[in-house]
Amino acid sequence: VYYFLEFISFLIFAVSTLSLMLRLLIDSEQNYEYSKSFTASESNNSPHKYRDSFSSSLQCFQSKDLIQGHVLDIVKLCTSSCPFIVSVGIDHKVLVWSPLNHPIPIPTQLPISAKFLPITHVEMSDSGSAITVFSRSGEVKCWSRSSMSWVWTILFEELANDTPLVSFFRKRTQISNGRRKLISRVSRQTKEHTPTHSTLSSRHPPPTSSAETNTDLSSGRRLSLDSNFDQNITTKDASNMEFIIVLKNGAIISIECSTGKYDRAVLSDSPLLCAKKLISPRVNDRIVGVKENGELVVSTVINNKWRSRPVKIDTSNYNKGISLITPAVLLKYPEFNYSTSPSVLPAAKSFAATSNTDKRVGFVDESLNDLQGIVMETVPFVGMIVRAFGSKCQLIDVQSGTVLKEWQIFQFKASTFRVFHPEPSHCRFCGCASVASFSVAYTGLEGSSLIMHTFSIDNRAKNNICLRVERDSRETRCLGFASVTEHQHVLGNVEGWCPTDMNILMGVRRKENSEKIDETEGDNIETEEKVSPIIENSSIFNRVTNTAQTTHTHRLSDKWEGWTMSADGQVRFYEIPDGSDSGLLIKKLGPVSKFGHKSLVVSFGNIMKVLYLGNDSLVEEDSPGDEDLSSARYQSSSSLGFINRRRRMRMKKYDLTHSTCFEE
Repeated sequence: VYYFLEFISFLIFAVSTLSLMLRLLIDSEQNYEYSKSFTASESNNSPHKYRDSFSSSLQCFQSKDLIQGHVLDIVKLCTSSCPFIVSVGIDHKVLVWSPLNHPIPIPTQLPISAKFLPITHVEMSDSGSAITVFSRSGEVKCWSRSSMSWVWTILFEELANDTPLVSFFRKRTQISNGRRKLISRVSRQTKEHTPTHSTLSSRHPPPTSSAETNTDLSSGRRLSLDSNFDQNITTKDASNMEFIIVLKNGAIISIECSTGKYDRAVLSDSPLLCAKKLISPRVNDRIVGVKENGELVVSTVINNKWRSRPVKIDTSNYNKGISLITPAVLLKYPEFNYSTSPSVLPAAKSFAATSNTDKRVGFVDESLNDLQGIVMETVPFVGMIVRAFGSKCQLIDVQSGTVLKEWQIFQFKASTFRVFHPEPSHCRFCGCASVASFSVAYTGLEGSSLIMHTFSIDNRAKNNICLRVERDSRETRCLGFASVTEHQHVLGNVEGWCPTDMNILMGVRRKENSEKIDETEGDNIETEEKVSPIIENSSIFNRVTNTAQTTHTHRLSDKWEGWTMSADGQVRFYEIPDGSDSGLLIKKLGPVSKFGHKSLVVSFGNIMKVLYLGNDSLVEEDSPGDEDLSSARYQSSSSLGFINRRRRMRMKKYDLTHSTCFEE
């Protein structure tokens, strides 16, 4: 009996011990599985891990971050050919940045009084020596970088609650040595003889008595592409610079940058819908405007005086062997007095969108007489313009009024219409300027799709578009716009973009999986609720959770990505690097502007990023050995020699006189 009781007690002890050990072992295994599944779900569902694995397969933009300047969102950007950027924020700050310096210095803030606010427009000269700021009250102020102060303030009632059609800086025409000798000889003759009205004719104007015309600017710092903005320097004001303002009522205002004196001229006797400056090599500066009735008017500066004339638009008889249409022919022969109204244009042909066209945009049949939405872009090198209204787009020669090309486009946002082309080259048959391709790009009115029309010649022997053919009816050796083939390319979900001098489009778009990342973050909350209570109460889980919450930050690369589109439609996507400051949370990009010849500046809330590819020579021109971002198909090997030589000389002067810091 005792042996039996001892065996029973030992068996009970063994079973209880084994059950206890199994219970502890099972609990530990369950806890391990729970922790393993939780770790796996965290690693798989984390948006940062997802973006890191996605971005590892993509190339990345180079970036220069402009931070610690604005407190609120940036609403306006201003750039020119100088290495500075002017930004205006909701916090009423006007800052000037020097992004090419290393390290990037603190931006210079221009002092603005509360009475001057709000700011409606900002303009900067090509050398960065002067900045003009427009107020809603109609006041215009000019900041001089040489004196680091406001040099003049002028009130224009026409600019109250309005903005100018176009405003820009230009160098005043200097009297040449030969003309100066001629004027001095005429002045000596007038002293010997009795001055009469016929002695001083319009062909020989009297010498000017102003000493500012012959001001020597060789002393002190040269006012070219130079310097750091915020240091007082003893340099004479740029007396040879003037600021031009074109108003909507057709008036042209010319303001001397040194004194603030201004003159008025008449571009048009009727209100203008749009106007653009047109600065071509070896040609006097011009302003092109469009009247309310669609008539084209051109004003040319001659001896610093603006002379305006209407341009008759020829839409039917170009390159027909009738005559070489020039302004002299138009004035001499009344039969070439064509109507300037767009209502005489040929009827629009039906156009079917290609297979790669976005479904959200389309053509709309509207009256061609509705010109309220007209836009105009210039092709400065060859003196042409591209005007678009409704579903029509025309390439017009400003000198003769010849319509070189007319095609149909989609409905577009007026502020996004752009024209670009590769560097012109010599035509191998006639020697005139020619381009390998000609592109027009814009954002569709419905949605955010980028649409690009590229014109090129498929002929292998004559693959360049000669710009002489349509303007000269005697030219039969070359191929012009009558022989081009149109190619359309569409890119959806685009936010901000601009063309560069590399014959490509460059911009930023919202990532297609940015919404999926937000949904993934919501799924992580449900996963945490399914975790075992043992792990939830553990100190290890609390430490991991607190660490994950503290390290989670807003990153621009999670929602935005960069892209480039070449003239032949090749699209490449790039990651945007995250800087030390991601700025404010935003749902939409701010203003975007071109900077230099191959980069763009994008505002993300209260910060800006200068995005580019390749080296950091953003203002100088790349050498032929540098990497070319555009398509090799639309790049010419025989570029214009005198243009390249002029550019190299300009860059040589640039290297000698330029400092990329605004405060030096």
